[in-house]
Amino acid sequence: MGWKANSILICADDPAYFSSRPEIDHAKAKALLDHLVGPNKGTFEATTSFSDSVWPEPNCWAIGAYEKGYAISTRERNNFVVDVPRQVLKLIPNPYVLCIGLHSVSNYAGFAYYEKGKWVRRFASTQVDGLEVVEEGEKLPEEQAFWDRFSYTNEGWIECDAAGAKRRSDCAMGEDLVFAVCKKFLGMLVEEDGFYEGNDEEMFSSVFAVDVFRLPKKPWWKFSWTG
Repeated sequence: MGWKANSILICADDPAYFSSRPEIDHAKAKALLDHLVGPNKGTFEATTSFSDSVWPEPNCWAIGAYEKGYAISTRERNNFVVDVPRQVLKLIPNPYVLCIGLHSVSNYAGFAYYEKGKWVRRFASTQVDGLEVVEEGEKLPEEQAFWDRFSYTNEGWIECDAAGAKRRSDCAMGEDLVFAVCKKFLGMLVEEDGFYEGNDEEMFSSVFAVDVFRLPKKPWWKFSWTG
């Protein structure tokens, strides 16, 4: 597990909207940043791809604004999987929302899914000394192939091979589950058996642009120690 991410995808009508590679609206992206952090606090730095900005540098936000959706990534807010800003859920009436969180240091991997503005599913796992899992809501169809192959105990992940034999897996498999769910929004490339086994460049096969903005550096006495 080697990724870090704290991102939100939000769109109207069809969760697969981002697989169409929508064109960014730069003025709309800056307006969204102002809405989230306050007017004129961010300075434009660069336009890059969503996959390259799911864990922006400190004091930065990566914002994508499109005709029917938004993409937001930052490490300046708490984990979006458990704490979605209310103003984000109100950007679009009855939105489809996917929040993803990844952190390689603690082997953390999680996602939260909202459908037509209503929470549907949340999964998060951390694997350091043993495995801790929070699982709420019914599994999504995109998860099925993963769960056909993997299960878990408080000691770790269990893999079941094609013959039905089970063995302990030392890998932090939560990341693969997050990648599988990303397919719902991004059209991500996956292997034929249904879960992600590609290289890093294949993680997000849908390439669409986001704008990166840098905020003023916080004085040391205003830092929060939430990671």
